[in-house]
Amino acid sequence: VLEYADKGTFEQQVKAGRLDRREWCVWRFIGHMAAGLEYLHTLEPRQILHRDLKPDNILGVNTSSGPGEKGTAVTFKLADFGVAKLLNRAAQEEYYTAASSPSLPAYLSPEVYEDFETYSSGADMWSLGCVIAFYIRQGKHVFESKEEVLHYKPGHASQRVFEGALMSQYSEQLLELVYSLVQVLTTVQVYRL
Repeated sequence: VLEYADKGTFEQQVKAGRLDRREWCVWRFIGHMAAGLEYLHTLEPRQILHRDLKPDNILGVNTSSGPGEKGTAVTFKLADFGVAKLLNRAAQEEYYTAASSPSLPAYLSPEVYEDFETYSSGADMWSLGCVIAFYIRQGKHVFESKEEVLHYKPGHASQRVFEGALMSQYSEQLLELVYSLVQVLTTVQVYRL
C-alpha cells in the first residue's frame, strides 16, 4: 500500500509539458531522487539497489509548497521495487530481456546489461543521470535500446545527452552533474546479489 500519486508518473508529467524546466526546478527534482536513492543505498544491515529507475517508476504527489512558495508543489517519489527482489540470474535476464525490446527506451546501465549479478549503486546513479537528461531534454529519451547503451562511450555525452540549445539553458554545474552520472561502470560499492 502506498499513498495516492495524484500527479501520475514523472514520464506523464514531462511529456505533457506540465513541469517547469527552469534550472531550480530541475535541481529540486534531483534533490528528491538523490534523497530517495541515498536512503536505499545506505540502509543497514543491507543496502537496496533500485535497479529499474526510469521516468515511469517515479510518481508525483501533490504536496504543500515550501517556505516562500504559494500553493502546492509536486514531490516525486521512487516506486516499483519489483526488480529489487529478482535475486537469481535467470529471473533477472528474463525480466530485463522482456523490458529491453528495440521499441523501449533503455535506462539500465551497461554494467547491469553485461552482468546481472554483480554491480554497484553506480548502476542506479547511471539511471538517475538518464532520467535527469530526459527531463532537461523535454521528454526525449537518451537511449532507445540496449544496444545504444552497450555501445555508448563516456566522451559521447556532449552529443547524445546535451543538445546545443540545452547547453545554453542550464548551468555548467548541472550539465557536469548529468555528465558525471552517465559514466560507464561507475563504481561506488559492489554488491553480490
